[in-house]
Amino acid sequence: MDPSVRYHDMKFDFLLYGEYKLYGAIANDIIRRSMGISKYCNTRLILVDCSDDFILHARKMTNGTKVQVLEVSAKDFHNSIMEKQSGLMVTHTWPETLAFILSVPDLLKRTILIDEVPPLYDRFPKDIPYPRKLRDRVLTVKPVRTTIGKKYRHALKHALARVAISDVHAKVVKEFYGINMDFVSYEPILPNVFHYTENVRKNVVVINAKSEDMVKIGEVLELINSHLTGKVILMNSEPDLKIQYPYERKDHYSHSELIETLASAYIAIIPERKGTFELVPIECIASGVPVISPMVPSLMAIASRLSGYLKIPPYYDIDSLEETEKSNFMEWIHKVDSQRENFANAVGSFFSTEQVAERFLEDMNRLLTESKRGR
Repeated sequence: MDPSVRYHDMKFDFLLYGEYKLYGAIANDIIRRSMGISKYCNTRLILVDCSDDFILHARKMTNGTKVQVLEVSAKDFHNSIMEKQSGLMVTHTWPETLAFILSVPDLLKRTILIDEVPPLYDRFPKDIPYPRKLRDRVLTVKPVRTTIGKKYRHALKHALARVAISDVHAKVVKEFYGINMDFVSYEPILPNVFHYTENVRKNVVVINAKSEDMVKIGEVLELINSHLTGKVILMNSEPDLKIQYPYERKDHYSHSELIETLASAYIAIIPERKGTFELVPIECIASGVPVISPMVPSLMAIASRLSGYLKIPPYYDIDSLEETEKSNFMEWIHKVDSQRENFANAVGSFFSTEQVAERFLEDMNRLLTESKRGR
């Protein structure tokens, strides 16, 4: 059955609270999800106490979709939203947002929590592949850690649904909090933005690199030197990062700059490993650019869900360069050029807002049906 018919009666309210960063990954994920769901269901994006710039940004992103954007103050939220007919609430688990959700009576029990970053703090798993550098962006003050940890655990236990953004992420939450996530819903990309184009590809793009990554980046550049007919483009990398090849810098890049850069990229090197999902490798591959990167959760998703549709992986594990024969890596480099369009089509489609929305609705419908049967 057509999803737009099957889920026509479902209603969703996507909530963002106190947002002001235009390119915040978590907030933009919620917006992209609302865009995908709006193709099939009545969808509102509710912006509570967000900055004027962010509201304009959200309206631009959702322009041309069926998302209804509402801006409201926290003071007026109850009267203008809660007392009117509304749908299932969808939001993320950032501390300030959780505090707001918990402050509104009865809101949590109809809220679907997209868990972006669990508050693990200084307790990190040692035997499962989870980003070790997550501590770079979490609080370490014990009273704050304890308070937020309690709110997080309470919210997940009592929410209508708990959604992880990767398989590894679900395992971490189970390991540390003893909470089973209801299902996994990967972060979506915008297929009308990141897509394959026929271009001369000669540059190497290095994204989010730090000085500690330079040894491995240098090894990769040395191996692909014969293919490096263009230049190396350093995007959002440390200011003092320097390499021995012709290069230029692009810091604090926008999506439009990333798209333009990827259009001429032969390969992308992305040493980043601290994200909960890591969307940038997906955006690169969907643009026809294979990536050399650690096996972050987004690439694990490709390995587990799309390996049967791809002749070779659209990625190479940068950590395996020390363990495998260099000839294996060069064989992969020689093969990827003919597979760019296949990579882009398979990955771009699977992670598109529409397909992510379809899987989300299917899982959510199953969950609600099981809940009714259990009463």
